Amino acid sequence: MQLEKATLNNIALELNIYSYKQQDEAVSLLKSVNNVLGYNVHIRKSGELSFYFSDDVLERNSKYVESAVAFLTGTTDTGYIVHDETDPYLTTLSDSRLNSYINALKQIEPYLKNLNNKLYIEFSNTLEISYYLKLIIQISQTNMEQIGSCIDIGHVYYFYRVKQGYTKNESIEKLKQFIVDVKNTGVPMYYHVHDCDPYNPHPWYGVADHKCIGDGEIGIDGFRRIIPLLENENLNLEILPVSNYHDAILTESETQKLIAYAKKHNLDAEKQIKDGKIIKQTLDDIVKSRNILDDLLKGKFKF
Repeated sequence: MQLEKATLNNIALELNIYSYKQQDEAVSLLKSVNNVLGYNVHIRKSGELSFYFSDDVLERNSKYVESAVAFLTGTTDTGYIVHDETDPYLTTLSDSRLNSYINALKQIEPYLKNLNNKLYIEFSNTLEISYYLKLIIQISQTNMEQIGSCIDIGHVYYFYRVKQGYTKNESIEKLKQFIVDVKNTGVPMYYHVHDCDPYNPHPWYGVADHKCIGDGEIGIDGFRRIIPLLENENLNLEILPVSNYHDAILTESETQKLIAYAKKHNLDAEKQIKDGKIIKQTLDDIVKSRNILDDLLKGKFKF
């Protein structure tokens, strides 16, 4: 379903991966499809995939590096995205932890280069922005061509709006400056794009962002101000499922595939059909947001 929707609408895929097994399955699926669109792998922290590159205990850091290399060499021509990759309780980076982080990346980068893979470090609200920028600047000064930054629009807006207490307009201006500051380092760039509503969290997941463009506080007008900075950039629409999935209509072919999958894996067919509707509605929302961004880029969006 994702492949069909992506192909029809020229949208790159983002694969959320929690394990080595999931990566193998995803890569196998992609290889079976001709003319597959671009894709990247978003690594989700799990028992297998937790890389705390900032650990300044050499023995532990070395193990994180070994684990990361084993995973990041599972594909070729792939962009991998990781969240900050610090201890989740850290908000700042001491000099020793920053050095550990950079040294870990220096060990990983040659493997990425050999496979034409890239590793994008995503700002995810773990670190304070000043320390994230310090990390990205340090990366830029080491000539590691395969290591870059992933700017998540919603995360950055939330940081300024809630954690720093700026107004909506101030937060948008701060977000724009943050994008410029990271771009100026010259590192490879990637973007996660979605709206953010700090005071109306997602009904299922409780997070403030990952909303359709225009459904949050940033709004169409806010994205109109941001969009010139996103022109010709690599980006992915990170939109979470919403409760209007009942509106989704599955084709007979899609329904039969879901029923067959449920039967093959001894799963509840009704639940598979429900999940299929959720996925389809989410994909439709992603396409809707992509179209809004395209119209904004062309100056054609109308309220």
